[in-house]
Amino acid sequence: GLVVFDLDGVLIDSKDVHFFALNRALETVRPGSSISRTQHLAVFDGMDTQAKLEVLVESGQIIRDDVQSVWALKQEFTAVEFEALHEDPELIAIFRDLKADGFHIAVASNSIRQTVTTVVTSLGILRYVDLFLGNEDVKSRKPHPEIYWAAMSYFGVLPDDTLVVEDSPIGRESARRSGARVLEVFNRAELSLELVKRVLEEQRVEIRIPWSDSELNVVIPMAGAGQ
Repeated sequence: GLVVFDLDGVLIDSKDVHFFALNRALETVRPGSSISRTQHLAVFDGMDTQAKLEVLVESGQIIRDDVQSVWALKQEFTAVEFEALHEDPELIAIFRDLKADGFHIAVASNSIRQTVTTVVTSLGILRYVDLFLGNEDVKSRKPHPEIYWAAMSYFGVLPDDTLVVEDSPIGRESARRSGARVLEVFNRAELSLELVKRVLEEQRVEIRIPWSDSELNVVIPMAGAGQ
């Protein structure tokens, strides 16, 4: 089977990191263009930086010429924060146990791939992750399910054999559209080995249950012209 983890809000509580880094970049390029925390959570939660900037251009908070500069600064500011992260012993135990049970593990995020690898390395789980996917690895970003289909295709597994762990509304929608089973968490603290294993066991039981219908009649046509 395959377990796919989102990054932000699942493996790390990074909403504040993205919020402050984006605002710092916005204020550096265009003073007075920063966003409120309410706006960040209600509108931008789960979006990649490029999508956020497109919304800000459309709303008139910044102009098109600001986008590249803001994007580059935001990546720079977040990279510094993520490189300073410490190993997460509980997360290491979760990933180590899943690998021992024979599961493939992927991390799929709307962040750029470099952010994904930086965070996974800092958290100490790099050795257990078989596949990293960032927003530049797909044509259609979340809430489109392409990133989860890409992970399934890479390992040759079906949605029935895939569990996706997501937190944001956009990410959950993406995961549900992929056909995989979805484990919804609201923050890093909710993610535990017991929770993941319980959901995986429920998934195995559902797959094992045969479908039956006492009212079903099966008709098998015989060979021959109308016989």
